[in-house]
Amino acid sequence: MSHLEEETPKKEEAEIHHESHIFVKKILPDSEEKKDIESSAADVLDTEKPGEKKDSVIPRRGHKKYFSKTKGINSQKTVGEELAAIYEDENGNLPDMKTFVRGKKKRKVRAFVFLAFSLLFLIGVSWLGFAVLQPRSQFSEQDIVISISGPEEAAIGQELNYRVRYRNAQNFALKQAGLDIKYPEQFRFVSSTKPASNEDNSHWDLGFLGPQESGYFDIRGVLIGDAGSNHSFRLFFNYQPENFSSTFQKVETAETKLAGAPYTLALKAPSETHAGAEEIYEVVLESVPEFLTGQKPDKIVLRLEPEGEFSILSAEPELADKTKQEWIFSELKAAQSISIKGVFTATGSEEAAPALRFSLSGLYPDREVLYLSERREIKLNDLDILLRTIVNGSAEDLDTQPGDFLNVSIILENSGTITFEELKLRTMFEGPSFNKSSIYAWQSLEDPLDGDIVGEQTSEELRRGYISWSKKHQPELAQLSPGEKITIDVRLPVRDSEQIDLGAFLSYVGSISTQLAYSKPDSDEVETLSSNTVGLSFHSDTRVEVRDEKEQKNGVEKHNITWLLKNSFHDLKDIELSTDLYGDLSFDESSVSIPAGKIEYKAEDKKLIWRIDSMPRSLDVLALEFSISLNKRNPTQSNLTSHVRGQALDIQTGRSFIVVGDEILLE
Repeated sequence: MSHLEEETPKKEEAEIHHESHIFVKKILPDSEEKKDIESSAADVLDTEKPGEKKDSVIPRRGHKKYFSKTKGINSQKTVGEELAAIYEDENGNLPDMKTFVRGKKKRKVRAFVFLAFSLLFLIGVSWLGFAVLQPRSQFSEQDIVISISGPEEAAIGQELNYRVRYRNAQNFALKQAGLDIKYPEQFRFVSSTKPASNEDNSHWDLGFLGPQESGYFDIRGVLIGDAGSNHSFRLFFNYQPENFSSTFQKVETAETKLAGAPYTLALKAPSETHAGAEEIYEVVLESVPEFLTGQKPDKIVLRLEPEGEFSILSAEPELADKTKQEWIFSELKAAQSISIKGVFTATGSEEAAPALRFSLSGLYPDREVLYLSERREIKLNDLDILLRTIVNGSAEDLDTQPGDFLNVSIILENSGTITFEELKLRTMFEGPSFNKSSIYAWQSLEDPLDGDIVGEQTSEELRRGYISWSKKHQPELAQLSPGEKITIDVRLPVRDSEQIDLGAFLSYVGSISTQLAYSKPDSDEVETLSSNTVGLSFHSDTRVEVRDEKEQKNGVEKHNITWLLKNSFHDLKDIELSTDLYGDLSFDESSVSIPAGKIEYKAEDKKLIWRIDSMPRSLDVLALEFSISLNKRNPTQSNLTSHVRGQALDIQTGRSFIVVGDEILLE
């Protein structure tokens, strides 16, 4: 075997693995098909025809020779049979070798896919190195972590703990770092595990915070606010990154809701009533142990705020303050009941129905906290009989003072269609009392009908007097027919300082109201009806007495004037008195004698003003003296001064009142 014959088959054998073959079958007539098959097989197998001599030549490209390492070239017959067996189809036909196509590998596609995969791999590795493994080189606000956490719900007055956390989660240091907390108004600071940097216990100076440095501290305090209210804590973190010149701020919040009230309030009341009809209203208070874990209040206040004209006739327990209609308890039992006898006389407005509103509050050292409130509308039905009490021309509350007269009118009218019988009226006068003596001058009562008078001591500070009338005093009270009207007038003075020691009275409130008892035809049942209540507030008996002594000096008419400010009931403050001067006159400032306060004379307005900061009850008289010279008298001038006008604040009642003094006339 020649060297060439050995190498060529090896080379062609190697190329077999890089070629792919596609075969296409041609449809030919049977004679041509047989001829073509023989031709193709001979071409593929390179067989020798009979009589031809086979030379040792290099096989053509596409033709195969099979070699054996031990025997050389295999016999042509064996190779042909084996190849025919390989390429024959199921019918024994060989493919058309004239349509043989050599295909190339898609190397470019493989190379492109490999290149793309490699590129993506390199990008992923780069991102991992720069974004994750490599330390950050830029400041990020997201890496500043702060928080404030505490209970989401708490009892009123419960001591609470709030934790403040901070962290510099990056590789830059922070300068001038500080924490500020804005507390809710209802929060009282108790302590903190890290001392605050200011007196308000609201700022913590952290200074320098290194990379990855963190810390925390706790704040303890008490929340005292209305039941069910939400309260927000705001945490501010101010800092300056080491590579910045600006200051940054981050804010976080926490909220705590104050849980339900430590007490419950239940109101038992009729759903409807008649105007003037007496009814019993009951309030029941009960404690709720799970909400009583916090700081307890100093006092507990139940307050009545009626909508419409409502009068309390009596209450058990008694009112602590009748002007405010409130009850005060140092503590509440497991269940506390308050019984009220009262009457509606009119609605609050034409649009709104009358109602009772009760509120329960806790009094803490620095604030009042509302626990809960209850409102109940009361339907007020019309009644055919009207009863009203009028005092000094008013059906509303009014101010009075010692020495005044109380002119009282009781008006009874039948606006219905039936006749009322056996009518009885009783008017109640309640007022301050001392040593069982009333502030009213009953011995000076003016009553044309001469009704029956009965006194009753209701407490050490209050006393009641009743005037009763029936048909024996007023025959018209035997029956009241439709359309008829009865009016009874009385006059009762209030004692002054000359009749009694006013300073001995501790109370300053009173009231006047009337009650009617009557029967309907063909009924033995006695029904009652109450009128409106007129509240009285007795302010101090302050008065100004004006004195004028006239003299002639060097042909000039001179008036030496004295103002005597008297007061003996309550302490006063913010007193101001003034008067206007008339005519061609001169005010002599050198003649002024002032015991207290300051005096101001406005020459352009001819107005004199006396101001006094305070006047205790122990100082019962203050005298101001000054002189006025009338330079030229006008024949038509009748007044030297106007009435003295002024006002003062009664410290005990907390109300201002008017003070009036006489004018000075020219004779």
